[in-house]
Amino acid sequence: MNRRAITTAAATAGLVLVPTAAMAEYADPDALVASDATPVEGEPFEIVIATDDFEEVTLTVSSEDEDVPDGAIEIAGTASETNEVEDGEATFTVTLDEAGTYELVATGPNGELIDSATIEVVAAGDEDAQDDGDDSGVGGLPETGASSTPLVIGAAVLLAAGAGAMVFARSRQTQA
Repeated sequence: MNRRAITTAAATAGLVLVPTAAMAEYADPDALVASDATPVEGEPFEIVIATDDFEEVTLTVSSEDEDVPDGAIEIAGTASETNEVEDGEATFTVTLDEAGTYELVATGPNGELIDSATIEVVAAGDEDAQDDGDDSGVGGLPETGASSTPLVIGAAVLLAAGAGAMVFARSRQTQA
């Protein structure tokens, strides 16, 4: 009976960890780089996505602020654009016409997540919030992406519930 319990626990742990490994395969936290860490509203800046895994990359930009209209986001006139990867990079020119917080998501041709980031666009004339002119890359962009912590906690809860059910069933079996 203990062998069955150990085998079941191992199989459950394996099933929980499989999605975590799949997510880690595609997400590359250093793939998306902005030419300006704090772009100014209305001024174009470049987003470079580095990948050797895909021939095409789609960049989607969305605003976290409900007051910002979709028309304030321009990537070749749209809020999403697909470019071909040349020499391991796809380059996008983006113009965000309103100050606010925007989410940048880079995906492969079948929707595979390559990288994502959040960027803060500052109002024109707000010199205190603008970048100091360092065009070395993302700078202040936070790292974003999926965390495996909820999956691990969920697995632990499931394992504990299963162990409790097994103990309860055994105690009822020995009483009968």
